[in-house]
Amino acid sequence: MTKVKVRAGKGAVTQAQEGGDYGDPPPVGLYHLELKGLDQKTAKGANGGKYLSCRWQPIAAGREGEPLDKKLGSVWDVVSFSEDSEWARARFALALGAQPNRAGNVDLDVELDATKPGSPIGTVVLGRVKADKDLEGNYKPAIGWIGPLNAPTEDSEEFADDEEEVGEEVDEEEATEDFGEEDELLTEDILADYNNKELAALLTEFDLDKAALTVKVKGKVNVDKTRTKMIAAILEAQGADEEDDDEDPF
Repeated sequence: MTKVKVRAGKGAVTQAQEGGDYGDPPPVGLYHLELKGLDQKTAKGANGGKYLSCRWQPIAAGREGEPLDKKLGSVWDVVSFSEDSEWARARFALALGAQPNRAGNVDLDVELDATKPGSPIGTVVLGRVKADKDLEGNYKPAIGWIGPLNAPTEDSEEFADDEEEVGEEVDEEEATEDFGEEDELLTEDILADYNNKELAALLTEFDLDKAALTVKVKGKVNVDKTRTKMIAAILEAQGADEEDDDEDPF
């Protein structure tokens, strides 16, 4: 009989012993979030930009940190190293306690090994969860804002809306307003940082059929292949629009 070795690292063992990540998706709102996971990954695609994958666990509710009624699932966030995502890196660094220098810049050395000194794993921040959608249109929690626990309340409200509804459809006029006035062209790297709702808004802007771009394998949506197909269609549509703009009707 063929044997296989089942192996798991210390972090995975601890997570399994603690009951894993299982819990209801956290509703929209303000939470104390603990950084439970941090990995550096490479985006799929031709450019393959690097990013940090962060797993935040809600451990208390509201600014004052009221006890949760029940265990809530984790919320994932991405911190990209692309030029267009400098704001996300600043937000991440400030939330973890970094302070701007005299020039106004912020630098943070992040230790990815949770067993070594300097690892941010276990850091608790104030964070606002916003509503997003998965590719099937179901509610998916996402990070709207993070900051230090002593951040002013207005800061957390500036980047996320408590009244956002899970079932809200993307408005075509709003999508055009958000994405149709960009001065520079969208690139594959930039689109890789967009969440599913933002990609859906772009599909609306370019009059692309979301259903036709959804890839299913054995009846289930393949998220990676669907995102790749959507991004390729958006880039192609953007190029076509640029060619039309360059044509002189006279």
